[in-house]
Amino acid sequence: MKKLSTIVLSLVVIAGIVGVTYLMLGNSGAEAKEGPQNFVVALQGTATGVETSPGVFCFDVDMVDPSTGRVIGAGADCLDMNTMTPIGDDGGFGIENTTTFHLPGGMITSVGRTTVQPAEDDGTDRAMFITGEVSDAPNITGTGRFEGVTGSTRLSGIVDMTDFLNGNGIITFDCIFVINLD
Repeated sequence: MKKLSTIVLSLVVIAGIVGVTYLMLGNSGAEAKEGPQNFVVALQGTATGVETSPGVFCFDVDMVDPSTGRVIGAGADCLDMNTMTPIGDDGGFGIENTTTFHLPGGMITSVGRTTVQPAEDDGTDRAMFITGEVSDAPNITGTGRFEGVTGSTRLSGIVDMTDFLNGNGIITFDCIFVINLD
């Protein structure tokens, strides 16, 4: 009898592992839902920019589930410094950026224009900026399980650009993205 209960328990554990793996790989049936699908991710971490073409710097950081704090993938944020235009008189600017979300089963890439504004002085010498972007028009493409998706993104975050502005090429990101799939 003990052997039978061990076998049953083993089957339940295996079924649970298969079910969780199925969900994590994106086979949850979400593709069959009607209407828009929204999810939220955060790009967090400190990275040194890699110049991928003249004036375009890409930063690879962790992609985090903000509700759990768990790393769920990676994100790459590429800033085109050639498109930087001043906004106002306090050091703000607009810049074109491309963000790629490396998710289980595929990638989503968002292209947009981000506004970057200095945050209030916190008494340190850090160059803290608030970032934001709202795209009402479709601005995403996808690969893998996201092939053919349309939709838009919304960004709200804060970045520490002290080391980048000092010529060291380093930015610390804490940016939240709402990804809206049609």
